Amino acid sequence: MPDPLAHLSPQAARLLSVLEADWRTISRTSPVPRHADIDPLALHAALPHAFVAQRTGLDALRIRVAGQALHDGLGFDPWGMSVGCFFTDDAGARVVALVQDCLADPAILGVPLIGTRRFGWHPVRGHLLALPLADATGQVTKVMGAIVSHDTRTRSGLRWDMAAAPAIRRQVLGRQFADSRASDPVQPGLRLVVDNTRT
Repeated sequence: MPDPLAHLSPQAARLLSVLEADWRTISRTSPVPRHADIDPLALHAALPHAFVAQRTGLDALRIRVAGQALHDGLGFDPWGMSVGCFFTDDAGARVVALVQDCLADPAILGVPLIGTRRFGWHPVRGHLLALPLADATGQVTKVMGAIVSHDTRTRSGLRWDMAAAPAIRRQVLGRQFADSRASDPVQPGLRLVVDNTRT
């Protein structure tokens, strides 16, 4: 099977691989971990690129927390906004629909991305990884995701579109995972922005 992260630098691919490995470790006793079981400090270098979103309607996914790199890329705090805010209008609607489908299955979702800021800028390759989460009632209504550029650099004003290749990854869950934690995880040191005054 082709490597779905081959279009990324080794650093960016490793960041997403470690994030998924940590998620799988939490999932050893259940196909989908609970949101409450996620420790932000365990997300390592993925932390500033990560977000958690919640399904609030049939076609709505609202951001509940987002990392600093995502804040900086947008130029504002995306709390309460649709996951589609990271994307162009057309791609945003398609990505939200894909994530909604993966909550319903549930499934792991990987989407290759390409982004531009303005006329004359070279396109930037990137990737979205979305991992389903269960809420306190056991319903799969949340997603932990990460969006990284091919070199993990943050670029302000960037909006992502869906790339034509490689293929979208959609891995339906339904079994327990072995412990696939990376032996040499990316070191922590970056922070996730959380506003505890919001409910």
